[in-house]
Amino acid sequence: MPPPTSRASGPRSDAERVALILALARRRFRAATRVPSSLRVAVAHIVAADGNVRVGSLVDRIGVTRQHLARQFAAHVGMTVKQFARLKRAEAARTRAVAARAAYARNVPWSTIAHQVGYYDQAHLIRDFKALTGSTPGQWIR
Repeated sequence: MPPPTSRASGPRSDAERVALILALARRRFRAATRVPSSLRVAVAHIVAADGNVRVGSLVDRIGVTRQHLARQFAAHVGMTVKQFARLKRAEAARTRAVAARAAYARNVPWSTIAHQVGYYDQAHLIRDFKALTGSTPGQWIR
Protein backbone atom coordinates (compact mmCIF):
# COMPACT_ATOMS: atom_id res chain seq x y z
CA MET A 1 0.00 0.00 0.00
CA PRO A 2 1.58 3.34 -0.98
CA PRO A 3 2.01 5.99 1.69
CA PRO A 4 -0.68 8.67 1.82
CA THR A 5 1.78 11.35 0.77
CA SER A 6 5.11 11.31 -0.99
CA ARG A 7 8.27 12.79 0.47
CA ALA A 8 7.95 15.83 -1.77
CA SER A 9 4.42 16.54 -0.62
CA GLY A 10 4.65 15.23 2.95
CA PRO A 11 2.66 16.54 5.87
CA ARG A 12 3.10 20.26 6.33
CA SER A 13 2.06 20.61 9.95
CA ASP A 14 2.25 18.77 13.24
CA ALA A 15 -1.52 18.20 13.13
CA GLU A 16 -1.15 16.51 9.73
CA ARG A 17 1.67 14.32 11.08
CA VAL A 18 -0.39 13.13 14.06
CA ALA A 19 -3.41 12.56 11.81
CA LEU A 20 -1.25 10.49 9.45
CA ILE A 21 0.09 8.38 12.34
CA LEU A 22 -3.43 7.70 13.59
CA ALA A 23 -4.63 6.95 10.05
CA LEU A 24 -1.76 4.50 9.57
CA ALA A 25 -2.64 2.76 12.84
CA ARG A 26 -6.31 2.54 11.76
CA ARG A 27 -5.36 1.12 8.34
CA ARG A 28 -3.03 -1.47 9.86
CA PHE A 29 -5.69 -2.47 12.35
CA ARG A 30 -8.41 -2.81 9.69
CA ALA A 31 -6.13 -4.59 7.23
CA ALA A 32 -4.89 -7.15 9.75
CA THR A 33 -6.31 -10.61 9.32
CA ARG A 34 -7.69 -12.40 12.34
CA VAL A 35 -7.58 -9.46 14.69
CA PRO A 36 -8.21 -10.92 18.15
CA SER A 37 -11.44 -9.84 19.79
CA SER A 38 -9.50 -8.78 22.90
CA LEU A 39 -7.55 -6.31 20.76
CA ARG A 40 -10.73 -4.98 19.17
CA VAL A 41 -12.20 -4.44 22.65
CA ALA A 42 -8.99 -2.75 23.87
CA VAL A 43 -8.85 -0.37 20.89
CA ALA A 44 -12.56 0.44 21.20
CA HIS A 45 -12.14 1.17 24.90
CA ILE A 46 -9.14 3.46 24.31
CA VAL A 47 -10.97 5.33 21.55
CA ALA A 48 -14.16 5.69 23.62
CA ALA A 49 -12.14 6.98 26.59
CA ASP A 50 -10.23 9.45 24.39
CA GLY A 51 -7.01 7.71 25.40
CA ASN A 52 -7.55 8.31 29.11
CA VAL A 53 -7.00 4.72 30.25
CA ARG A 54 -4.48 2.86 32.36
CA VAL A 55 -3.00 -0.26 30.83
CA GLY A 56 -3.50 -2.17 34.08
CA SER A 57 -7.22 -1.47 34.21
CA LEU A 58 -7.51 -2.18 30.49
CA VAL A 59 -5.97 -5.66 30.74
CA ASP A 60 -8.10 -6.41 33.80
CA ARG A 61 -11.20 -5.37 31.89
CA ILE A 62 -10.53 -7.49 28.82
CA GLY A 63 -8.94 -10.45 30.62
CA VAL A 64 -5.50 -10.71 29.04
CA THR A 65 -1.97 -10.13 30.33
CA ARG A 66 0.01 -6.96 29.68
CA GLN A 67 2.49 -8.93 27.58
CA HIS A 68 -0.25 -10.49 25.47
CA LEU A 69 -1.85 -7.10 24.81
CA ALA A 70 1.56 -5.59 24.02
CA ARG A 71 2.24 -8.32 21.45
CA GLN A 72 -1.20 -7.83 19.89
CA PHE A 73 -0.70 -4.06 19.61
CA ALA A 74 2.77 -4.47 18.11
CA ALA A 75 1.54 -6.98 15.54
CA HIS A 76 -1.74 -5.36 14.54
CA VAL A 77 -1.53 -1.64 15.36
CA GLY A 78 2.19 -1.00 14.97
CA MET A 79 2.73 0.86 18.23
CA THR A 80 2.48 0.27 21.95
CA VAL A 81 -0.73 0.55 23.94
CA LYS A 82 0.60 3.64 25.71
CA GLN A 83 1.65 5.32 22.47
CA PHE A 84 -1.79 4.77 20.98
CA ALA A 85 -3.49 6.05 24.14
CA ARG A 86 -1.22 9.13 24.25
CA LEU A 87 -2.05 9.96 20.65
CA LYS A 88 -5.78 9.57 21.26
CA ARG A 89 -5.59 11.74 24.40
CA ALA A 90 -3.63 14.45 22.60
CA GLU A 91 -6.11 14.30 19.72
CA ALA A 92 -9.01 14.68 22.19
CA ALA A 93 -7.33 17.69 23.79
CA ARG A 94 -6.74 19.28 20.39
CA THR A 95 -10.35 18.69 19.35
CA ARG A 96 -11.64 20.31 22.55
CA ALA A 97 -9.20 23.21 22.18
CA VAL A 98 -10.30 23.92 18.61
CA ALA A 99 -13.95 23.88 19.72
CA ALA A 100 -13.19 26.12 22.71
CA ARG A 101 -11.23 28.54 20.54
CA ALA A 102 -14.19 28.80 18.18
CA ALA A 103 -16.61 29.31 21.07
CA TYR A 104 -14.54 31.70 23.19
CA ALA A 105 -12.60 33.49 20.47
CA ARG A 106 -8.98 33.31 21.64
CA ASN A 107 -9.28 32.28 25.31
CA VAL A 108 -8.77 28.53 25.34
CA PRO A 109 -9.24 27.07 28.86
CA TRP A 110 -6.15 24.84 28.73
CA SER A 111 -6.27 23.83 32.37
CA THR A 112 -9.90 22.72 32.07
CA ILE A 113 -9.19 20.81 28.86
CA ALA A 114 -6.16 19.14 30.45
CA HIS A 115 -8.27 17.83 33.33
CA GLN A 116 -11.16 16.79 31.06
CA VAL A 117 -8.96 14.47 29.02
CA GLY A 118 -7.00 13.08 31.95
CA TYR A 119 -3.83 15.10 32.23
CA TYR A 120 -2.67 15.90 35.76
CA ASP A 121 -2.41 19.62 34.97
CA GLN A 122 -1.85 22.08 32.15
CA ALA A 123 1.93 21.64 32.29
CA HIS A 124 1.51 17.88 31.79
CA LEU A 125 -0.62 18.54 28.70
CA ILE A 126 1.96 20.95 27.30
CA ARG A 127 4.87 18.55 27.93
CA ASP A 128 3.03 15.68 26.27
CA PHE A 129 2.10 17.80 23.25
CA LYS A 130 5.67 18.98 22.83
CA ALA A 131 6.95 15.41 23.07
CA LEU A 132 4.47 14.21 20.43
CA THR A 133 4.44 17.15 18.04
CA GLY A 134 7.41 19.38 18.79
CA SER A 135 5.17 22.36 19.53
CA THR A 136 2.92 23.60 22.30
CA PRO A 137 -0.84 23.04 22.10
CA GLY A 138 -1.39 26.75 21.47
CA GLN A 139 1.02 26.73 18.55
CA TRP A 140 -0.53 23.55 17.26
CA ILE A 141 -4.11 24.85 16.98
CA ARG A 142 -3.08 28.13 15.34
